[in-house]
Amino acid sequence: MAIDLDDLNIQLLTSNFLEITPDDWEMSGIESRFWRFYINSDDGVSVEIGGVTASLSAGQAYIIPAGVKFSAFTDRTVGQLFIHFDVHGLYSPGVRELFSGLISLPASFPLLESAWDIALRRQAGEPANMITRAQALGIVYCALGSYLRSLPYERIERCVSQSMVIEPLMPAVRYIEAHLAEPLPIRVLAEMCFMSEGHFIRQFRAGIGHTPVQYILERRVSYAAHLLHTTLKSIDIVAAESGFGSRFYFHRVFTRMVGISPGQYRRSPR
Repeated sequence: MAIDLDDLNIQLLTSNFLEITPDDWEMSGIESRFWRFYINSDDGVSVEIGGVTASLSAGQAYIIPAGVKFSAFTDRTVGQLFIHFDVHGLYSPGVRELFSGLISLPASFPLLESAWDIALRRQAGEPANMITRAQALGIVYCALGSYLRSLPYERIERCVSQSMVIEPLMPAVRYIEAHLAEPLPIRVLAEMCFMSEGHFIRQFRAGIGHTPVQYILERRVSYAAHLLHTTLKSIDIVAAESGFGSRFYFHRVFTRMVGISPGQYRRSPR
């Protein structure tokens, strides 16, 4: 069994090139709900994951997956290209096991030239546009492909085979993704999978790693973050289109899950 690419969807949140300094780039205990792609212009940047500190070499591409708790710091001013993105479709714990720590991409990562082209454009003051967004999205897909290609085939097959447990849940998962703005009663989702509500909740938590309610909130917040960074829609409209009943409820849930308010998130260069 292979990962179903029809279910794999990458949403680009933001990309930029900034100079980071020891004072403004010290992060402790971050556990992001989105993925991070980094390339630094110079040595000096380090991340700590699970008690192990790794130096990020200049010109090397790295990914920190969502849900990986890390701290980061730099001992000098460094130019940094970053791409923040969300990956939807890596459902099962077995597949997510492949993305459980710092990912160092192969030195021959083929889109480094495109990455530095984005960096130079943004450094020159060019705003994010269709060209740079398309480049960034291509870099992310290529990065994930390059990483998977570098892994032993047996490890991929072992992890992916565990995803068979979620096949009975996929009608509900696909319906959730296509109807985030609508009410999503657990009873209705369970009926789609021909399960009782209690059995559905237990199977969902075992297969996806979250309860259905937690998963729906995660998807709604991720989609809202995507809208905040890629559109000029008002926060009220973003709240409605991502399935939150009111701006107040949206503000409360988004701030709790992301760490900053929707308005702060939209204004942040990161």
